[in-house]
Amino acid sequence: MVRAGSRGQGGGGGARLRRLVVAGGIPAALVATACFGVSYTKVEAEPPACAPFTLLPPGACDPSLLADADNCCVAGRSCLGGTCTAGRCGADQVSMTPTAEAIGLVLVGERVIWTTGGGGELLKTNLDGSAGAAVIANHSGLAGCGLGGLDDCFATEATTDGERVYWVEYNGPEVWSVDPDVPLSSARRVARTSSPNLHLAGFGHITVVGQRLFWATERYDDGTNVLEGGVWTADKGGVDEDAQVITTTGQPFGVAADETHVYWTDRDGSVLRLARADIGTAAVPEPFATQQNWLGAILLHGDEVIWADGASVRAKKKDGTNERGLGGASGPVYGVAAEGDYVYWASRDANTVHRASLSSGASETLATVTAAVTPAVGCDALYLSANPDASPGVVYRLRK
Repeated sequence: MVRAGSRGQGGGGGARLRRLVVAGGIPAALVATACFGVSYTKVEAEPPACAPFTLLPPGACDPSLLADADNCCVAGRSCLGGTCTAGRCGADQVSMTPTAEAIGLVLVGERVIWTTGGGGELLKTNLDGSAGAAVIANHSGLAGCGLGGLDDCFATEATTDGERVYWVEYNGPEVWSVDPDVPLSSARRVARTSSPNLHLAGFGHITVVGQRLFWATERYDDGTNVLEGGVWTADKGGVDEDAQVITTTGQPFGVAADETHVYWTDRDGSVLRLARADIGTAAVPEPFATQQNWLGAILLHGDEVIWADGASVRAKKKDGTNERGLGGASGPVYGVAAEGDYVYWASRDANTVHRASLSSGASETLATVTAAVTPAVGCDALYLSANPDASPGVVYRLRK
């Protein structure tokens, strides 16, 4: 099976390579928040009363506390295991995936949960990693994984409703779920596309809003075989149901939704949306933003639509006004998260984590984190999955 990162521009992303053949002999694509409820890349929920992420500007720190990891910048501000340099906390490793990647990442209560890509597992640990990593779902033990007869199941993007975790299986393509409090035995296949030989989930994103799941499947074209891209929806409480199609055109990748609309990024260069009331009708999706670059993750945060646009991040009001750039990185942006006035993003290729203010537009680099992929915002820290090329996947936390 070949697995490459469609997570980055032009298919980059540095994932390790394998070979895959989907059912029927068609070659498959190149494959490669502790505060529950904070809005982040894939779940749009009301944020809790968490402390803001405050990184004081130069000169605002106690000059005697610029390198004290237990009192970084100000007395009592611990870096939670990270270093303190010039009054700023560095990221600390919370856990790792010894033999596989770390890709999708969510926070559920006091737990960090992540997918392991080709490892085919979901792992969890507590917020400081002291409990070690425990398997909560393992595709090798799930009957029927890979609808088309595939025996190599690949766990990619994930989301949560605060109780169960839902994730996309790359090859099926299928959506699975598990209750972290009832590991292994509670895992089930929620939904699948009705034509598995024509679709490949890839690194398409997933979100849950109310009772509905929404996810994207990537388009693949190797010059001989074409697997359609698409956007899909299903009841999150379903068991092995056929997903309802929203679209099977273009190159969908990121997906977000609220009570009235579904939004998705299309790698042909547009952000599109469709009224939920029009799903299943002949209604045509509305272009929400056009002439974009290689588009990635998308999220809804209050009245803002926020998306990754190549090596930058953009935002626009849901009413179609005030589109602007928020900042970027020296490499493609993968995951995007938001809390309060701030948007956070990671660039795997640039090894950096950034944030910007929605109100002022001011942006800054928060830290250097090797191969950072997906951020999730907790009350005390920003958590990140990281997926280096030649080493195990890692989970980090960066102190607020």
